[in-house]
Amino acid sequence: MTTTPIHHSVYRHIDRLHRKYIDFLQELIKYRSTAGNEKEIQDRICKQFRTIGLVVDQFDIPEDQLSIDPAFVRTGMNYSGRPINVAVLRGTRHGRSLALNAHIDIAPVEDQESWVHPPFEGVIEGNKIYGRGVVDDKAGVSVMLLVAEALIASGVEIAADVLFQTVIEDEISGNGSLACMRKGYTSDGAIVLDGTWPERAVVSHLGQQWVQLKIPGEAKAACNNSRASNPVQFVPPLLTVLRDLERELNRGVSWFGIENPCYVSIGSLSAGIWAGSTPENISLNLQIGFCSPWTFSEVREMFQDNISNCDQLPDNIEVQFLGLSTNPVDGDPENELCILLKRAVRENFDKELEVVPVTGHADIRHFTNAKGQSVPVCLYGPGGGGNPHIANEYYHLDHMPVVAKNLVHAILNWWGNVSHSPG
Repeated sequence: MTTTPIHHSVYRHIDRLHRKYIDFLQELIKYRSTAGNEKEIQDRICKQFRTIGLVVDQFDIPEDQLSIDPAFVRTGMNYSGRPINVAVLRGTRHGRSLALNAHIDIAPVEDQESWVHPPFEGVIEGNKIYGRGVVDDKAGVSVMLLVAEALIASGVEIAADVLFQTVIEDEISGNGSLACMRKGYTSDGAIVLDGTWPERAVVSHLGQQWVQLKIPGEAKAACNNSRASNPVQFVPPLLTVLRDLERELNRGVSWFGIENPCYVSIGSLSAGIWAGSTPENISLNLQIGFCSPWTFSEVREMFQDNISNCDQLPDNIEVQFLGLSTNPVDGDPENELCILLKRAVRENFDKELEVVPVTGHADIRHFTNAKGQSVPVCLYGPGGGGNPHIANEYYHLDHMPVVAKNLVHAILNWWGNVSHSPG
C-alpha cells in the first residue's frame, strides 16, 4: 500500500473544498471562450490561482518567434490579448517536477435551441452540470485548482515544482501548450486533464488534419441557372473522393485493436446566400483522423492527389491546410505516471484503471520530448460526462473529488517520501 496519512490529510481538504470548485466550474461555463475570446476567462482563472497563493505568469503566444517552430500550427488568427496562464507551486527540494495542463477554449455552439438547458448557464440537474465546454475542458481547470488548493491547505511538503497550465487552442492547433514548452515551462512528467473518466487514462491518439476546401462557381440569377456553373454539382463526386480516401487510410490497418480507426468528417458546408441565384462558390471544412504509420504530410499529399486525379472535379479547387495538424501519438501505457494512477485508482476506490487509445486528439504530443528526452505523459481526468462538441454537453459532478484524490495520490508518490505539517 502506498496511501499514507499524508494522502488522507490532503483528501480531507478535497472533501472540504470540492463544493467551492463546483461553484467555480459553474462560473467558468458563463464565459464564451471560443478561439479568440479567451482573455476574460483566463483573467478570472489567473485571479483564482493568485488568491490561493500561487505565482502566475500570464503571457500571450509570441507569434513572431513561435511561428518558425516546426510544431507550430497556422490558424490565421492573431495572438494578441489571448493569454496563457502558468501558475507554479514551488518545491522545497530538488525532486521531479510535474505539469498539470487543461485547456479553456471551447467548441462553438451551432444552435442554442438544440439544448435542453442554455449552454452558458451551468444548470445543475441531479448529479450533472450542463454547459458548453463543461467536460471539455473547464472541469479540468476546476479539478486542477482543487488539487492545488488542497495541497497548499494541507501543509504537505511540496517536494518539487508543480506547474498548473491553462492554455488556449487545444481544439484548433495545440499552440498554447507548445508556447508553454518553448518558454521553458517543461517538467519531468505531465498529466493533461482532458476527456477521460476516473478509471481511464490515455497515452495514444490519432493524428488529425483540418482541410479548408473551396470550389468556385459562376453566380447567375436563378432563372439563368442552365447557363451557370453551379458548384453544388461537384458535391457528389467530392463525397466519393472523400469516402475513397477514408478507405485508403484504413486499408490493412488495425490500430491498438481498433478496426477502421481513420475517418474523414465534413464539419461544415456552405454555398450561396439565398434562393434567387446560384452560389459564387461552395466551401467545406473537413477533419481527417489517421493512425500510424501515416503522417500529416503524407495525408496532405494523398488528399491533394485524390482531388487532382478525379476527372469529375474542376481544376480550380482551392485547398488550404489551416488549423489542426498533428501526427498520431502512440504512447507507452506502462509509463510511470500511468502506473501511479493505476495504483491510485486501486487503493483509493478499489477499481482498475484502463489505459485506452482514442480517435480524438490532445496536447500530450508537446510534453513527450520537451526536455530533450522522453518523459512520461498521459491524459487523465477531469471525469466522466457526455456530448463534447455537440448540444447538451454535461459533466458528472461526483467525479470531481474522485479524480482530484487520484491525482493527489499520483503526485505524492511521484515525489516519493514527503513530510507533512497538518493543515
